[in-house]
Amino acid sequence: IIPAMSTHENGELYACFGVMGGFMQPQGHLQVLTNLIDHKLDPQAAVDAPRFCITDDPPNSPVYLETGIPKNSQKRLIEMGHPVETIRNADRIGIPGKAQVIYRDSTTGALWAGSDPRSDGAAIGI
Repeated sequence: IIPAMSTHENGELYACFGVMGGFMQPQGHLQVLTNLIDHKLDPQAAVDAPRFCITDDPPNSPVYLETGIPKNSQKRLIEMGHPVETIRNADRIGIPGKAQVIYRDSTTGALWAGSDPRSDGAAIGI
């Protein structure tokens, strides 16, 4: 995993996170960070959310969409000419990546973690 860090505008640590999966890494980093910041999901919900992946041969390869991506999004991608394949993690190991997140609450300083159910990790506080 290539870890990434994000900070608040004031420079304080926001989160440390990583997504493994080869070419999925930058795509996964963006999707997890978007879930945390834009969708305001907690760390576990951010890594649980379905992801998409464009593999290493665009525009010839399919856009892989995990089960749970809205059907209207799938339909729109097809209308735009993209080949689309819906997957479950068991179908294509590694396609959606595997993520872990540690988020720091800026008000309390508490740490909050999430570990991807697509993998065998766990978020445990001590």
